[in-house]
Amino acid sequence: MKPAAQTWILTGLLSIILLVTGKFVFTGLFGFFEPRIDGIIFHIRELEGKWKTSTLFSCMLALVPVLLVLMWRFAPVVSSIRRVGSVLIILIFMIAGILIRHQEVKMYFMRVVKPFFLRKGQFNVNYPIDPVNFVYYMFTGFCIGYIISYFLFTQNKKQ
Repeated sequence: MKPAAQTWILTGLLSIILLVTGKFVFTGLFGFFEPRIDGIIFHIRELEGKWKTSTLFSCMLALVPVLLVLMWRFAPVVSSIRRVGSVLIILIFMIAGILIRHQEVKMYFMRVVKPFFLRKGQFNVNYPIDPVNFVYYMFTGFCIGYIISYFLFTQNKKQ
């Protein structure tokens, strides 16, 4: 089997694994990402719509290896060190997107929601939340990391 075909088969398998895994770990993973605020308990839920949040998250995870291999193949990124670097940069920006959204949610609930419920005399509040914005921030981080990786690690073709 040609190395290119083998690469695409492995990429497809990894994408399918990430797609299925993303669906199963969605609630637990985003429960971990939600901030811990005294008196507020977050319940992860999905709003009905064209795309459920878990499906959007799973599809985004499945696209990551495909888009990486496309960049490595057509940009081209040939060195193993450069490939690892591109993966690390993309992961760093995806994690940064998650952390930025985490801080935004935490600040909002600390400054707005918690004081509102404390004035009403409620001390423990169950708050249903759809983490779709976390997925958007992760995707934005992926896009920024992808663009930076592209410009940092692609090799110039000789004229």
